[in-house]
Amino acid sequence: MKHHFLVLFLLLIACATVCAQIPHTLNYQGTLTTGTTPVPDGNYNVTFRLYTASSGGSAAWTEAQLVATRNGVFSAILGKIVALPAAFSVPYWLSLQVGADPELSPRVEMTGVAYSMRTVTADSAVKVANNSITSASITDLAVGTSDLANTSVTAAKLSGSGSSSGQALVSSGSTVTWARLGLLAYDVTMVGSPHVASVGDTYVKLTDIKTFTKVSATSVLEVVYEGRVFAATITSGTGVAFQLRSDDATAPAGGATSFIRAIEAGDYVPSHLTGMFPSLAAGSHTVSVWVRAFYGSATNVYLNSGGWGAQLIIKEFD
Repeated sequence: MKHHFLVLFLLLIACATVCAQIPHTLNYQGTLTTGTTPVPDGNYNVTFRLYTASSGGSAAWTEAQLVATRNGVFSAILGKIVALPAAFSVPYWLSLQVGADPELSPRVEMTGVAYSMRTVTADSAVKVANNSITSASITDLAVGTSDLANTSVTAAKLSGSGSSSGQALVSSGSTVTWARLGLLAYDVTMVGSPHVASVGDTYVKLTDIKTFTKVSATSVLEVVYEGRVFAATITSGTGVAFQLRSDDATAPAGGATSFIRAIEAGDYVPSHLTGMFPSLAAGSHTVSVWVRAFYGSATNVYLNSGGWGAQLIIKEFD
């Protein structure tokens, strides 16, 4: 009797609990017909084969089963008698043969569900026992070994060549380099009340406030003075300027200058000086404040006049 097979199949990995071994089988369902009529209910010998091509070639796997039909519908668990290929790492096509009838055509290409068994295989390959990875067992990943328990990376495996203390590996998007990230150093210094008796139309140093150590050659410094400034008199000029410097050099960014206007002479004027220093070398540096009058002169010029609790804040960023 010539049978036909309607492709109404399901390919499902059998479920398993977390603690149980995952079955390496496929649940397969279809309908046997004669022409368009379902075969009578009963048992039929069916041979299942897997091929690595849609036609021709030899079967990579074969399994014969006795399947029961109801209204032509049958189910079979493939791999229950003969183990399926260990891993679905290549394309497969399935064929069926009912009894002594010719093998049915065309073959059915296996869907993605079957290939999830490849994932199961890969998962089991990378699973290692707890605490089984030690620095003594580590080899270079570049050798291509599949023993992942022997290719893990620890701090002992990393080379510190080219780095300095406190650095981490940082990606630039194309390369990985050693660098520091975020806030590297932070310093707050309370400022006294230094002064000069008089100033003219040229900058003079009022005081050195703080000598500090810069951590990184590539970092940026933000230096901030928060306090008050004072000039007792301003004669024949428009005002007095106060300027933050590092190593007696002006800040290339951030301004770092504040002013007392002539009409504010004799007042304690709130002041906020901020300077950004992006190119200082690592090592020791000194922050100072410089003053000058504009188009005239000033007397008794003070930083933090009256001792109002002024402070110098130094932040180093990378």
